Amino acid sequence: MKPGLPSVNKPSQTPYHLVIPAAGIGSRFGANTPKQYALINGQPLIHHAIAAAGCGNCLSITIALHAEDSYWQLPASASVPLHTVVGGKERADSVYQALLALQERSVADDGVVLVHDAARPFVPDNDIHALLAAVESSTEEGAILAAPVADTIKLVEEGNRISHTVDRSNLWRALTPQAFRLKALISALEQCQRENAIVTDEASAIEAVGGRVEVVKGSAANIKVTLPEDLQSVASYMEQI
Repeated sequence: MKPGLPSVNKPSQTPYHLVIPAAGIGSRFGANTPKQYALINGQPLIHHAIAAAGCGNCLSITIALHAEDSYWQLPASASVPLHTVVGGKERADSVYQALLALQERSVADDGVVLVHDAARPFVPDNDIHALLAAVESSTEEGAILAAPVADTIKLVEEGNRISHTVDRSNLWRALTPQAFRLKALISALEQCQRENAIVTDEASAIEAVGGRVEVVKGSAANIKVTLPEDLQSVASYMEQI
């Protein structure tokens, strides 16, 4: 599937395991409560994220939590086995610990893993089916949901001066879920650890070790909550669906 093609209409039958790194403290969110526990319609944000990404043929859910997390509660609506592990300082550390837990539960090396942000409460089922279909049929090492960059992008140099306008024709914003085979992602994260490579998402780990990742166009509804005011956008969207 090439970037920009519409999502598939036929539901994917590919089984997968969902991983959600949620060990962060949400420093940019600026609240006493970590943002993944901000309430939307009476439910923590992370519960909405679990429901959004844990659909269809999801076999298990693994949440990486902070060692001192006192907010976590099992969602009442959880319909598949849900496990928790202690996460790490960085996102990559938390994802890695969750992947090791999958290995310990005897998930096959070629098992499909979807990694999703705890702060993304909306992922259309059709997008997940398209993502899974891409992983199943592609020769690449993985696939991610992404969206074309719509804003004009400026490269800014020292002194806050614009250097030039960046050509945005090939620029995409990475979304989640991101999908990979279990062993491939573990191996990439381990190599990045050894080489002290910067890993900002799972795709960047695969890229750092020479792998290739396919892009699947995702929905504009895939909103990420970063700041408190984003909660209003989420609430407004929920009123429309």
